[in-house]
Amino acid sequence: MQKSELIGSASVQELEGVRYINPQNTNFELVIDNFTDDFYFDATVYLSSDKKFQTNRYYFVDGVPTVQLNIIQYLKIDAIEQDHYNKSLFLADVDNFTYALELAVKNHIIEKINQGISVLKTYNCDGVNVYDGFKKYANKQFLNFLHSLEDPDKYFDKINFVIDVKVEHE
Repeated sequence: MQKSELIGSASVQELEGVRYINPQNTNFELVIDNFTDDFYFDATVYLSSDKKFQTNRYYFVDGVPTVQLNIIQYLKIDAIEQDHYNKSLFLADVDNFTYALELAVKNHIIEKINQGISVLKTYNCDGVNVYDGFKKYANKQFLNFLHSLEDPDKYFDKINFVIDVKVEHE
């Protein structure tokens, strides 16, 4: 919706990553499918979180409005599904949150965020209050930017997003 008019529709899966733009969203569930490393073999790993630390930074780079998402996502493994596994690896004192899994989770989060931003840009829909962030932290530059546009209402697709994710595990 934009100005009380329907501008398009998107599935929940397409917009899943948009939740990461809001620092107040902390509850997440993730599924990493077909994951293999030295510890896992073609596994489905279910993870969850109720803790995330995030700061968003609003600034300009060469006249381009930029939103930097600085995210530390805390996760725990809820379940692991795989057909075959080495029992000696799945002991209480073995850390099963491997570096490869950490990287897979980080890439998954970044992919979901980019997918959500892409949908928002397609519909020129600022459903994440970027406008308010720039008005608060870079007001003068943002107003100059808006005045430089042919249609100031179509600013969202011109916003650059920089995503920095760090994954911690419990």
